[in-house]
Amino acid sequence: MPTKTKLIIVDDVLMVRLGLSQMLRKVDTIEIIAEADNGQAFLDKLSIHKPDVVLMDIKMPIMDGLEATKKALNKFPGLKIIALTADSNESAIEEMVLSGAKGFLLKSVGIAELQKAIETVLGGSTYYSNELVTAYKLKK
Repeated sequence: MPTKTKLIIVDDVLMVRLGLSQMLRKVDTIEIIAEADNGQAFLDKLSIHKPDVVLMDIKMPIMDGLEATKKALNKFPGLKIIALTADSNESAIEEMVLSGAKGFLLKSVGIAELQKAIETVLGGSTYYSNELVTAYKLKK
């Protein structure tokens, strides 16, 4: 049996975490190993859990996704982080990419695109939501 992709979901909104978790549990190749409601809680769990991919919200209390991404990648440079946000402004995308995020998805994403993004970043490439590629003429 092939190994599953280990994933952590980081978002301060419980319904978002539950929704993502429920969607991803239907994917045979993904195992959700932890959830966190802010960047600090994520960093605390990161030393215990060893994820392959992290879905990271940007705007959160205590520690935002930007700072958590920088700190996590400083400690674990090979970690694949996909920014997940409702805010599609260009500066937020740029900041997360400069921080080391390998992908950027809007929270309106469907399961097929979410799965494609996870597979793409695991394969070593970057991934941006289709809406972002169109709006900002980003290169996929």
